[in-house]
Amino acid sequence: MTKLNTQRINSFPSTKRASVNKLMTENSVTRLINRLIDVDGFVITTGLTEANFVNDLPIDVWSNVTADFEFVIRGYYFSIASDNSTSGLYYLLAAAGFQPSDEQEHTLYAGIFIDKTDNNFPELYGQDDIHGEYQAIVFYKDEEVPDPPQGLDKYSFYSLPLVKYTQQENGQWGRVVPLSSLFKFSSASIANIDGGEISL
Repeated sequence: MTKLNTQRINSFPSTKRASVNKLMTENSVTRLINRLIDVDGFVITTGLTEANFVNDLPIDVWSNVTADFEFVIRGYYFSIASDNSTSGLYYLLAAAGFQPSDEQEHTLYAGIFIDKTDNNFPELYGQDDIHGEYQAIVFYKDEEVPDPPQGLDKYSFYSLPLVKYTQQENGQWGRVVPLSSLFKFSSASIANIDGGEISL
């Protein structure tokens, strides 16, 4: 399991991180977002010129050193910042040690715990710690699903597959952002979005 340096990751909303977030409850914002979309999470591709939504996206799309890596889990926005030498995604992959070399499928996930101790005001569990790590999101591989934090009794856990190591169409093994993590809607919700007017 991996946690990132607090300087490298932003999140919103989170009442435990910044005073501006206290102007509204986390639940009011995340509930609104979760009503608008019908998946638990997705990777944001806005501004990526090579995103085509037909196949898994090779991680090379994020190779530009100025590219942040952004995603949403259960209404919470996360952004892993780039620096002068590496993009946000490449920083995450290095920090998590996600560089498989075998010919087996592996997946890197991001996971969050929602503290439901007060049902009226659920909130993202975790904050910056004294070591400079942000505790509210954890990155893990394959079956390493994290245990709930000690003392957290009422909670929900949500995760999002971020990067998959899989065999490509050309037979080579490589890392991709899975196509399933790019969509904000399930197929059932958009099956009749045009009212039957458009035929392909």
